[in-house]
Amino acid sequence: MDWGLLIGVLSPSLIVILAGLIWQQFPPKKINHLYGYRTQRSMKNQQTWDYANRIGPVMFIKTGSYLLLIGVLAYWLSEPTGAIWISGVTMVVGLIAGVIACERKLEKRFDAEGNPKG
Repeated sequence: MDWGLLIGVLSPSLIVILAGLIWQQFPPKKINHLYGYRTQRSMKNQQTWDYANRIGPVMFIKTGSYLLLIGVLAYWLSEPTGAIWISGVTMVVGLIAGVIACERKLEKRFDAEGNPKG
């Protein structure tokens, strides 16, 4: 077993999971440009900010978990270079998909001005 490769393949997913857990435990209280789920839609007002920063960490934890599974499979089923490549690409794709999912949830719950729907 190549421990260096295994750590290299799995550490990005573990970092994403850890970041999600920390974010969940210490969510940003106020809208800021440094920490939290920061998109144009999420920063419309405090209500959109709070909602986005409740669903953002969940997205990170889920994405990290999927990435961990994919990383383990890539490690066992692929050559070393392929495993690292698969791990990196799936992390980028997974995080983009997570942002899209969060934005859709925000769009479903709030109008364009950030007011709650219905």
